[in-house]
Amino acid sequence: MLRPGADPENVSELDFLCDFCGSTWKSDRPMIEGHKGSLICGHCLTAAYTQVVLRNAGLTVPEHVACTLCLLNKSGDYWQSGTRVEVREEEVQIELEPGNAVCRWCIERSAGMLSKDGESGWRKPG
Repeated sequence: MLRPGADPENVSELDFLCDFCGSTWKSDRPMIEGHKGSLICGHCLTAAYTQVVLRNAGLTVPEHVACTLCLLNKSGDYWQSGTRVEVREEEVQIELEPGNAVCRWCIERSAGMLSKDGESGWRKPG
């Protein structure tokens, strides 16, 4: 997500926030972008990949919950952040409760793309 109040014509690393943990983009915290500017950082992608792909322990989400990256509700496993990150009244609110969800398809695609980016330094877990 883009930080509220950020100038779209003059954005910096600090203006890009992970939709799953609220962390800013840094050279040691690469990110993958989904639809409509949604972002997942390498740290959250590692957690999602480990739980859903390696441990086969993903969650099933209700029909009204859409994947934050692809905006679809697909059948199958999801990873859900333990932190809710949302924009309220031009501020980013971070709360310790179930947050955004990402589907297995997006986890696998994001992991594949980020692992091929040599500059990111990110590797698939396992």
